[in-house]
Amino acid sequence: MITLAAIFISATLTAFRAEAGDNVNSRVLEQFKKEFSEATDIKWSVTNEIVKANFNYHNARTEAYFTTDGQLIGTARSILFSQLPIAVAKEVEKKYAATTVYEIVEYYVNGETQYSMIVDLGKNKLKIKSTAGGNTWVEKKLRK
Repeated sequence: MITLAAIFISATLTAFRAEAGDNVNSRVLEQFKKEFSEATDIKWSVTNEIVKANFNYHNARTEAYFTTDGQLIGTARSILFSQLPIAVAKEVEKKYAATTVYEIVEYYVNGETQYSMIVDLGKNKLKIKSTAGGNTWVEKKLRK
């Protein structure tokens, strides 16, 4: 039984390593497999300090960031307006009624979730951020 488990883990890590190339170390691959076992279409980027996995997870494009030691730093995924928490959706609707909202990204870092999105006001655009509880602020004014 233990031998079969070891063979399965080795085969799984080998499959992830084949997708990752030789640039991603085994600690990162093990943690990735533990956190996102159902991930598909995985693409890796490696710098001196950060390892980024870009992948499909439950039908959403997702990114996960790891230290080179394999510690998960945070995640980001694209979501739809209808997937925002009700408090966030209500606050955005209240502040920016009848506007187009797009490029909505959910970030999860250090146990906290935040949302980033673009609000099109016609003449200009705003990049806004929100906490999961609905506290919303303008991060940056964008030009059209």
